[in-house]
Amino acid sequence: MDNSQQKTIGKDYTLAGLAKFCSTAVFTQMMFSLLMTLDDSLFISRYLGPTALAAFSVSSPLFMIYGAVSSILGGCASLCSSKMGEGKTEEAAGDFSAIGIFCIIFGTCGSLILRMFMDPVLRFCGATDLLMPLCRQFFSIMVWSFPFSMLSRLFSFFYVPAGKPSFNMITTLMSALFNILFDWLFIVKLGFGMRGPALANFCGTIAVLIFGFLFYSGKRCEIGFGKPTHHFASLLAMTVKLGFPHMVTSLALGINGLVINRVLIAEAGEMALSANSIVNSMQFIFMSAFFGVSSSVSPMLSFAYGERKPERIKRIMKQYAALVLSLAAITVSLYLLGKGQLVKLYLKEDADPVLKAMVLKGLSAAAPTFPFFGLVIVIQDLFTGVQNTRVSALISVTENIVFANLTVIVMTKMFGLNGYWWTFATQECLTFLVCLFLYMKYRNVYGYGNSGKATHFEEKAAV
Repeated sequence: MDNSQQKTIGKDYTLAGLAKFCSTAVFTQMMFSLLMTLDDSLFISRYLGPTALAAFSVSSPLFMIYGAVSSILGGCASLCSSKMGEGKTEEAAGDFSAIGIFCIIFGTCGSLILRMFMDPVLRFCGATDLLMPLCRQFFSIMVWSFPFSMLSRLFSFFYVPAGKPSFNMITTLMSALFNILFDWLFIVKLGFGMRGPALANFCGTIAVLIFGFLFYSGKRCEIGFGKPTHHFASLLAMTVKLGFPHMVTSLALGINGLVINRVLIAEAGEMALSANSIVNSMQFIFMSAFFGVSSSVSPMLSFAYGERKPERIKRIMKQYAALVLSLAAITVSLYLLGKGQLVKLYLKEDADPVLKAMVLKGLSAAAPTFPFFGLVIVIQDLFTGVQNTRVSALISVTENIVFANLTVIVMTKMFGLNGYWWTFATQECLTFLVCLFLYMKYRNVYGYGNSGKATHFEEKAAV
């Protein structure tokens, strides 16, 4: 192992040191979600109105579903981190390049197919006659950004293994600032309607992509572009295997979005869809902090697994859990203090009082959810890091397909719109119980239990 790797994902951190290492990614993720709130949803809500925001919500599940492919290809980052831990840096660079080429080809083909079947796809997502014209305006432009956003997302997975976690912050700020600038230009000044946010997103994606190309083409990163690997079939299979849990999460969010759109339209009409979009955006600002910690710590777990050091996995997990619980306490406090001001960003003073009431009810129900949400991420990252994709996928399926959809359907049917606002809290509490059971079950397999046993590594050593 070279010294540069030892300084990043292979280093033994104290809790304070790990918090410092993660702080950039946490700040990046929160700034990204906040700035994204200040462009798409906010500009649409304030300047195009609740109906346009509902149309934006109808289109959103499509991008989540398509983004699932980006997530599954992100499994290449886990694979490459493990190979770096084994000292195979050149091979890891070739794998990264091959998957990048695949992103471009797959993304382009997907854009063409979706553009051909745009209307039936939008109807399937819940577009009513009122929303359909606005959905067409937005989606007809956004669909062409898919191959670029897929490759940009892949680049973001590799900034930590490349030894530059701060570059996530740089690219995120770049994308968000471009989006804000062009949202203001296209929506407020030029009056492009729903085409405005689509064009703004496109511009931000291209800017981030150019930055990524320049970085990975240079020599100041621990992993960059290399000669594409020849064993592409086996590479893709392993990438899919490792990225499958994250893909399930993203895909399930898209499916859940489709279910929510249909349930809310049936229960309370387009206004409920608008309120839900605002609640989700503000919730995501605070949830994103946990994604920032995950993006920093999960490569460390993969690296430790590649080194076959269960004692390091155990230490990382203890620090990870402590960090997440501390972050949850801070997050809940900030959330409760700041939600009123954030609502004012979205809704003007003369906004419909019914819409305001819906938003405030939704936000109040979300506060107790964050500690459970964070711990679920910790345990899922553990199983992804040790390459137990079956357990990691089980958690994703349980959380994002089974519990997410059942709670939406059952609680909304039983308690109406008020019941719907409590579905996320119920979903995360149930998922945490499942995760806790799985964590205890495998504690002596991967060596993070008190007994010190690590049967998985003992079996590998015997082979």
